[in-house]
Amino acid sequence: MEGKGRDPALCPSCGARGIPVTERTLRHALKKPLLRELREEAYRFCPGRGCNVVYFSQKEFFGREDVRVRVGTKEAHPSATICYCFDVARGDIEDEVKRKGRSTFSSRIREEVEKGNCACEVRNPSGRCCLRDIMELEKGLTGTDG
Repeated sequence: MEGKGRDPALCPSCGARGIPVTERTLRHALKKPLLRELREEAYRFCPGRGCNVVYFSQKEFFGREDVRVRVGTKEAHPSATICYCFDVARGDIEDEVKRKGRSTFSSRIREEVEKGNCACEVRNPSGRCCLRDIMELEKGLTGTDG
């Protein structure tokens, strides 16, 4: 993929604004054979839900088939992982909302984050904390802020 003339912050497939990721995040997420293909350049995570692109740079991209884990923010399946540090799937949150009318996952995960018990920059393919994604899911399921 040659990316001349395009905004390097935008996904070449869906146009979503990419989130900068570290080499450490990439090395943890990509399948081993692809690690040799990493170039010394800035990579971004594509947050586009339906987009197949997971990581992109000015000159190349890696898709869902190139990463070792399912990218939960890109799919709506109940088994899709939302929190990689504490192994929380979309369905876990959906089930709690069905049972209790609300979700406590964001508050429980926030407590763990405050204790320093997370490694989002490594485990989460986006390289960022999952709390925003969990709170958005909770809000969408309940119509409230948690």
